[in-house]
Amino acid sequence: MQLTKREQAQADAFGEMVRTPEQKRKDFRDLVLRTVMPDQATADELELVLGFAKSRDLDLLGGDIYVLRDRGKLQFKCTIDGMRKIAARAGGVRKFKVFWCGEDGEWLDKWLASKPPRAALCHLQTMAGGEQERVVHWEEFGSDKTAKGPWGRMSAHMLAKVAEAHALRGAFPEALGRLYTNDELPDPGQGTQEPAVPTIEAQATPGPNEDESRKRRFWGWFKDAQEVRAKLGLPPMRDPTSVDDCEALLQEHDEEVKALGARGD
Repeated sequence: MQLTKREQAQADAFGEMVRTPEQKRKDFRDLVLRTVMPDQATADELELVLGFAKSRDLDLLGGDIYVLRDRGKLQFKCTIDGMRKIAARAGGVRKFKVFWCGEDGEWLDKWLASKPPRAALCHLQTMAGGEQERVVHWEEFGSDKTAKGPWGRMSAHMLAKVAEAHALRGAFPEALGRLYTNDELPDPGQGTQEPAVPTIEAQATPGPNEDESRKRRFWGWFKDAQEVRAKLGLPPMRDPTSVDDCEALLQEHDEEVKALGARGD
């Protein structure tokens, strides 16, 4: 016998009521595993992702972050909406403004030219009265992007998003430290559009250009970490001797900041 829509709705509601908390948790984990995690993800990796999302109060299924596998390691990427939500919980932004400039170096509050801007600047003021200003350059983020993607169609908008992400991280280093958007950290061989539902694609073997891009990314992380340490009163890190050394220094930095937070200093 086929149920009416009303009877089906009542049956679904009853089924939801009788589900145990353990069943709900299992269903949630299964959904995250199917829609968010990379292919062949392990149970330990799932727990790592769930723990990370909980520690940052991020909505895995709502598109705040998504997870990729890069060189065998999990990589978390935050959307700009996710960063805005974290910033709002960390104190909030009172106002922000974006400017663009071209070859002449003149800053404009509207970009109407058909060609990409050379740089974007984001100036923001937090609810606590602090101010941050960050400038990002086209050569650093947009020059190697495909013209068919969003960087080709709306270059000013994409560069403004990167500038905003930098400014938010500077304003809320403890809440947003080491969180980066897909537009800042493109995957090898992939475009930069943030997917509505996170997906995983096969990674290409890194070439010379991608190695250079990796160096730039780690150096950007290193400079952000130095700013965080200055705000927290921690001594600056020594200069790295290589990309691998930089990665090791950043791992030590993360552990030191976490320990500092656990002590409540």
